[in-house]
Amino acid sequence: MNTGDTPIFHDRHKRDQEDLSSDPPSSFLSDILYTTNVCDVDDTAAEKKKLILSIAWWCGKLGAAYYDIESHEGSFFMHYIRNINQKNFIQTFDPILCNICMVIQLHVIPDVVESSSDASVLQGLFFQLQPHTLIVKHNLEEKQMAKIFQLLEGESQELMKSSPAKQVQKSYPFSGAKTAASIQFKKNEKDSCHLYAVPSSFYNAEAATRRLRALRLGITPDDMTEMERWIHLKSLFPFDNTALLQATGALLKVLEQWQRGQDVDRLNEASMDNMSLKILSIRTCRVDDLLWMDQSTFLSLKIFSQESHPSAFKKGHSQSAKEGLSLFGIASKCYSTPGSMCLKELFKRPTRNIETLRERYSVIRFCVEASNIEVVHSFVGILKNVTDIKVPLSNISTMRGTSNDWKKLQITAKNLIALADQCKVLPQQIRLFRNLAESERSSKWYHVVNVIHRLINFQESRRAGRCVVNSGVDEDLDKLKRDHGNMQQIYTETVNLEMENLPLFVEQGVIEFLPHVGHCLCLRSWLPEGKPMTADAVSIPGLELKFFTKENVYFKSQRCNELDDMFGDFAAAIVAHEMSVIFSASKVVLKYYDALTEGIELAAYLDALLSLSVLSSEFEMVEPELVESRNSCVHFENGRHILLQLVADRFNPNSTYLGGEGGDAKRINIISGPNSSGKSVFLKQTALIVYLAQIGCFVPAQRALLTPMKHIFVVCHAPETITTSLSHFGVELSMMSMACRTATNHSLVILDEFGIGSSHVDGSALFISCMEYWMKQEEQSPLLLVATHLHSAVQHLFRHTNALRKTRFMSMGYFLDEEQLVFLYQLTEDLCTNSFPLSVAYASGLPDFVIKRAQEILKDVDNVGSLSPNRVIWNEVKCTSLRKSAESFFMTDPWNIEALKQFTRRSILGRWCSHSQ
Repeated sequence: MNTGDTPIFHDRHKRDQEDLSSDPPSSFLSDILYTTNVCDVDDTAAEKKKLILSIAWWCGKLGAAYYDIESHEGSFFMHYIRNINQKNFIQTFDPILCNICMVIQLHVIPDVVESSSDASVLQGLFFQLQPHTLIVKHNLEEKQMAKIFQLLEGESQELMKSSPAKQVQKSYPFSGAKTAASIQFKKNEKDSCHLYAVPSSFYNAEAATRRLRALRLGITPDDMTEMERWIHLKSLFPFDNTALLQATGALLKVLEQWQRGQDVDRLNEASMDNMSLKILSIRTCRVDDLLWMDQSTFLSLKIFSQESHPSAFKKGHSQSAKEGLSLFGIASKCYSTPGSMCLKELFKRPTRNIETLRERYSVIRFCVEASNIEVVHSFVGILKNVTDIKVPLSNISTMRGTSNDWKKLQITAKNLIALADQCKVLPQQIRLFRNLAESERSSKWYHVVNVIHRLINFQESRRAGRCVVNSGVDEDLDKLKRDHGNMQQIYTETVNLEMENLPLFVEQGVIEFLPHVGHCLCLRSWLPEGKPMTADAVSIPGLELKFFTKENVYFKSQRCNELDDMFGDFAAAIVAHEMSVIFSASKVVLKYYDALTEGIELAAYLDALLSLSVLSSEFEMVEPELVESRNSCVHFENGRHILLQLVADRFNPNSTYLGGEGGDAKRINIISGPNSSGKSVFLKQTALIVYLAQIGCFVPAQRALLTPMKHIFVVCHAPETITTSLSHFGVELSMMSMACRTATNHSLVILDEFGIGSSHVDGSALFISCMEYWMKQEEQSPLLLVATHLHSAVQHLFRHTNALRKTRFMSMGYFLDEEQLVFLYQLTEDLCTNSFPLSVAYASGLPDFVIKRAQEILKDVDNVGSLSPNRVIWNEVKCTSLRKSAESFFMTDPWNIEALKQFTRRSILGRWCSHSQ
């Protein structure tokens, strides 16, 4: 790369190469940057980037942040340090004059829902970034760590190439955290990925927030206040993404340790206080296959809406909340718990992968056909019995499994087999059916069912309260059980012999086995009622008294000792042997853990798509047509808002034509019209149709043609919260900032009355400037759907820009019936210059005198430019009296104190007294 600064660096290094060769770099950062800058680098050679990637996998969400080691910002920092070392300037280094900082460019990837089973997002992340170093939390879950190791093994034949002193072994979990200063890079290892675990404290969200607030942004003006810097940082970084916040905090913490550690270990402590981390910029990156939507967009579109429990004891707990009126609420018709979880994952992870979407469409198309209703009913009957077996399998693997755990596993495996048999006769061109019918996986399910059927006697297990092994499984166990069955006869004969030698006052006795005591002769108490039981009173010669209770006395006899020596604890031996057998069988079952979990995931996927097919059938949806085009488009005819259909008596559909190719293609639609005419509903309807298409569902329209979007931004009235320390307008500007910086030509941006949170002039200026910014981009602009009441701004755009080539100006239809406004809820291609607020206020039930006064004010402002007094409050008599008082005051000599006093008594105090009377 030939830049203005690069030749200077190379020349300086070449000039001092001999002096620096004797001073090898002391850490990974200096190693990489020193090697890259000292050696003669061929600018035409495309070298692989060296990225430090930090990930946080928290509560089912994955967030990531990374930094390019070979960026010029890092080179500048290390070159500055090396020049200080080279010139022997360490001893005279003045921390007051020289502020050393590490300038980096930070790349962040917002939170996405990630599954531990497939880790598709993490795989895509590795494929796109190919990081040199991966930073993770040392106490990640075993399955998550296993996926990471699997990805690393795919990167290189060697699992990891770490520094010899701190080798990370393939064990779960990590035995200890690796310090940040232990990370080193070798030149010949740059194609391998290093894995390093850091303590959990590196991932503290509050510490990460403080660390980000303390950063100096290179793009921030120096004269900004602390609050202004904080608001500016919020527009660049989504602080509500917890996993991303943790990953960024860990990355910055590691960079700080590297910076303050070996790289500058020869600087004195005074200079260390002046070292800081400076972010040149924060860039938001996205995973390619996912449609990115922030949390406010999900809330604005009512995709999820949790309602608190009405009980005061459960109110406020997330686990007790239920789904309210939302898109997910009406779509959630799953028949199994794994299916509900999978459906929620589909809703949280809309995709833009056309192959995946078409696969989902094919399943829904099959399920909504009337000829396949019997197949769907059989699916429902099977899926009702499929349960989440992660907890049972965990219990079984740790020998804590109950008979219910084994029963759940058996029933689930049986139904997976039934599902596989059902799918074998279905069209195999549908990939989901083909995967479910795979013979190798179903044979493993058969083996699991057979093992459990032969192993557990569920009827005896319920009676005994523990897992009981069937007969015929283990010969030794069967022999123990047969011998234990014959023990009752032996006990009867033994107690009869004992009773012959006992005194006559002993009437009842039995042989019992007690743990830790052995076989005992249990005799019923013979003492008269009321006489206290003591050891002397219940002792019998020839028998060893063990203990006594209120009703029984327990003795040890010679025959009891013989029983102990001959038979021991039969029950404990049987239980121990059964546990050994169950443990051996559990190892066989756990060998098929992957096959079982994969089957449940496929069944859950089918359940989720069945739910979407029910939704598509109920609302008469159609399959959208997906097109891959450089010019994105969203075209649908007679689209509907399905949430509004549930609550409205009638609904008028509307069509949308955004983007595409040809002279008539318009990438921006600006909609105006009266209040409450349906503009906001239409905007959200369009976003919901695109969203439904990209989760793999049919869409509520007569026909739909669209290009998968990368982003959906909804800038509308965001709910205010005290946690952000921003006003409503500040939150809206923050959302607009994100849209302006991130939106591409494959993004859909919804603007609903942007700019009304400020004064009319300021709001219009912001609205016009944002619209002109996107209009100048022409074909590279996002698809924009805008609703506004800033009519002067719309007229300016209509008259004074070249917007007409790519912009369509529309309005919601209406007509006036005897001065009463009637809404048509239908889009028309024209310009509306009146919002009719008073007509809407009248329809809303405002009092007549309020509306009449508002009409007077509007008339005065339009004609005169000032307001006239309210004649209801200020009648003609009051106005005349005040006018005379004013004339009298101006005629009074201002230098005559007595005259002013008389005026005050006569005109002010006197008038006040007369009014009060």
